[in-house]
Amino acid sequence: MEEVVVGIVFLIAVLYIGRHFYNQYRADKGCPKGCGSCDIAKEMKKAEVRIPDHLKG
Repeated sequence: MEEVVVGIVFLIAVLYIGRHFYNQYRADKGCPKGCGSCDIAKEMKKAEVRIPDHLKG
């Protein structure tokens, strides 16, 4: 009986880790959740970055 419980817990852990990796590689950008709320490209477009003149060139 204990082997069955350990096997079920192990199977759940493997499925959880597998789902995490799947979502990580399925997501285009951002965190592995795949929701896109962490997209750094959107935030960089909002922020206006200016390079000082003495650093140009």
